[in-house]
Amino acid sequence: MAFLPSQNLKRSSVVLPARKKQKQMFLILAALVLVIFLVLYFEFFSKKSSAPATPESLAPGQENAAMAEIDKLDFDIFSNVKFQSLKIFGPDLDISGEKGRSNPFLPY
Repeated sequence: MAFLPSQNLKRSSVVLPARKKQKQMFLILAALVLVIFLVLYFEFFSKKSSAPATPESLAPGQENAAMAEIDKLDFDIFSNVKFQSLKIFGPDLDISGEKGRSNPFLPY
């Protein structure tokens, strides 16, 4: 049996610099994808719905708390001099014309 040098190179454990760099880039890319996935999951998919509470969805004791939050709003902006000096520019829109079709998705 003859020893051929080319056969020995295929089985060698020597890692070429290009292969090593490729392996490092793959690991960095995999870590980046994992971090992006975790950020997206925890920011968007794991939070509970923050929809505003409607009176139907509130328990009887919670209605007063919701009304207290509304009472805390600051409406002083409407009495501000700069707000009072704002003017409406342009003509008023005339919306008294003919309306569109009752169902715009029906074919003609």
